[in-house]
Amino acid sequence: MTTTAFLTPASAADHSSDYYVAPSFSSTGAADRRNSEQAYGGEIALGVRLRDELYIELGGLFDTAAGQGSAADWQTAGLSISLLSYVEPGVYFHPYVFGGISEIQSKSDGNKYTTEAVRFGVGIERAIWSDRMLIRSDLGIRQIGIPGASNDEPNFGELQVRFGVVFPFGTTKQDRDGDEDRDGVLNPVDDCRGTPLGIPVDLRGCPFPRMVYVYFPLDSDTLNPEDKLRLDDVNRTAGYGVGQQSYVINIVGGIADVDLGADQRKDLNKRRIEAVLQHLNSRRLWGRDFSLNRRSNRSQLVPEHVLPTAITIRVMGEE
Repeated sequence: MTTTAFLTPASAADHSSDYYVAPSFSSTGAADRRNSEQAYGGEIALGVRLRDELYIELGGLFDTAAGQGSAADWQTAGLSISLLSYVEPGVYFHPYVFGGISEIQSKSDGNKYTTEAVRFGVGIERAIWSDRMLIRSDLGIRQIGIPGASNDEPNFGELQVRFGVVFPFGTTKQDRDGDEDRDGVLNPVDDCRGTPLGIPVDLRGCPFPRMVYVYFPLDSDTLNPEDKLRLDDVNRTAGYGVGQQSYVINIVGGIADVDLGADQRKDLNKRRIEAVLQHLNSRRLWGRDFSLNRRSNRSQLVPEHVLPTAITIRVMGEE
């Protein structure tokens, strides 16, 4: 009794890779016409994506079955080629249909037979480790000739069950045209792939900056307790580099003397910026200090030896 390798694609529609390797265990029902008990074996296949829902695979198989009564045991090895097509995925599993052909060589009692077979059926698969590993199972019927029989003897069908795992590699559909970070912007036009889940983004897929306002009393450069809490939240949640949450810290503060000179106003704004910077550094939530990188009337906070984080300080009314 023999089995034929028919393996699932690498994953469901949003995780399908261009290639996959799939080892599996197979079981084929007993066959009275060949005097063999239930057969057990293994298969391994290499799959290639033809298009989104269609795959082709080349497989190798082997199995063994005890003979019925005093009949000799059977050993089988062969090659197969098959096509697999997905149907609409469910909540937990992705079903598929398959069909293929194989050529197998059987050995029994010192004799060798070569037989062609056709196999078709249905199966399901499920990802168990992101898109790196999947499990799958299928049930099929194999239509096979009797080794050594004359051409006018009819073929017969065998029930086969297979369980296995799939290891995808290469480009995935998610990489090709999906939305890896689930921000609503497809990968091909997403300039900030990897944005944390839940952060609003613009049409380029980059996070909108969150506005934070810090209020200073008249002529003062002293932070009040409420503003310190706001800055602590910024320090905890702002991220490094592309795709991370960005902030604009807006400094709002009055100046009592409307005739105050430009240099004095500039000095007061500088001290207010430095007060914000000093408070951020005092918490050291990222384990490093920030330094000012002046840009026009704005001041960019840049972690040392790290890509600039998306935190900008600006003074309202001084743009």
